[in-house]
Amino acid sequence: MLVQMDVRSVLSIIFRHLGKFLLVFVPIIFVGLFYVLTTTRYYESNAVLLVKFGQDARPEISMGSAGAALTADEKRGLVQSNLNILVSRDITTAVLNDTGIDKIYPTLTKKNLSQDAKIEAAIKEFQKDFLTKTESDAGTIRLSFANPDPKVAEKVLSRTIDIFVQKQTDIFGNPQIELLNEQAQRAKTRLDEATQGLNSYKNENGIASIDEELSLLLKQRGDLTGYMSRRQPAPSNKESSDTKGVKNSYGALPAQIGMDSD
Repeated sequence: MLVQMDVRSVLSIIFRHLGKFLLVFVPIIFVGLFYVLTTTRYYESNAVLLVKFGQDARPEISMGSAGAALTADEKRGLVQSNLNILVSRDITTAVLNDTGIDKIYPTLTKKNLSQDAKIEAAIKEFQKDFLTKTESDAGTIRLSFANPDPKVAEKVLSRTIDIFVQKQTDIFGNPQIELLNEQAQRAKTRLDEATQGLNSYKNENGIASIDEELSLLLKQRGDLTGYMSRRQPAPSNKESSDTKGVKNSYGALPAQIGMDSD
């Protein structure tokens, strides 16, 4: 039997089985209304982050060869790396501590929980309320955070973005800062140990620096010059008189020669 379904046929079926329809749909409607009226209302705060690629990105971040366009896989990987940073436990913990667990989830304060247990419970709730969606081709990350207090939802999402930007700057702006600091500290330790060893060796063997050796040689030279000047004998009085006699004799010779010629 072929039944032609049109508006009149549908209305006829509904009115014919109206009691059954009411018996099924009315309880569902009442349950839905009761849930809507009694459940806690959540307000959602939304934001969109744009991930820049290539020449639009920060110049100090190297992204492949110069002038080369990123492939679709590279773009997806870059967006995913930013998303992983955004939803990391470090940022979640920082947001909770900065905003305050008592303000975000006041119900947790009513429970008799230790500080560590409270943080763990808050992190789990935060991960449920904080939703993300990526659009790799467009390079965007859509964020949303839901909370019964609209001001808290807006504040938490704004603070999450601020901490994420700071974290991203620390990671991509100084990608090896921790490694470099560690290497510098190790090099400084080795330098201090080598300096101490060199000073100990010089002290044990009586070795001085070039400047100290030069100063010592100059001092020794001055002392030796003074010693030699003190040891040189002074001319005696006898030698002085003889010298004067010789000078007088030579001075009288021309006069005697003149007298003999006369």
